[in-house]
Amino acid sequence: YETQGQLQLAEAHYQRAIRIQPAHVESLIGMARVKAAEQRHEQSRGYLSRARAVNPGAPEIYAAEANLELEQAFREQNPERRGRAFDQAYRALLTAHQLAPEDVEIERLLIRIDLYRNRTGAAIERAEGIVRRFPNSPQLLYMLATVQRGSDLQSAVRRLEQALRLSPQESLLRFSLEEVLLENA
Repeated sequence: YETQGQLQLAEAHYQRAIRIQPAHVESLIGMARVKAAEQRHEQSRGYLSRARAVNPGAPEIYAAEANLELEQAFREQNPERRGRAFDQAYRALLTAHQLAPEDVEIERLLIRIDLYRNRTGAAIERAEGIVRRFPNSPQLLYMLATVQRGSDLQSAVRRLEQALRLSPQESLLRFSLEEVLLENA
């Protein structure tokens, strides 16, 4: 229900699951996501805290916390509070990454924060590390090319060409490569 935007139904199911099994981490995290979607951030944090008390080694708890903080950072107008939210999200993602070092989605979020915080070098380094592990992923090559585009155009072009060889039907890759080449012709 949650993925379909039916938050009231999702909340009812999560609440029922939590009543039956109060330590059900997935339901606690689900309730946290529902509360975050309803802009009830303190309640969301409360559910995440309960989940962390049950299983402090679950990376999905920290990923959910990071997503909550990122959402707040993007909505925040005050630069100082925005910076704190980014910092909290980054710390939560680093913890999630320590618990699940192979989780690419966590690393993508870390790259995103690095870019928002103007840490391009760190973003490129992290993206290169992912591509070393998954060299035949057109999506990851595209991500690396996008990150490199502002600082190392030749590498970005090579990554886009490599991605296009792996997925020649992908029009986004073709368009991106043409755009880069035309911009710098």
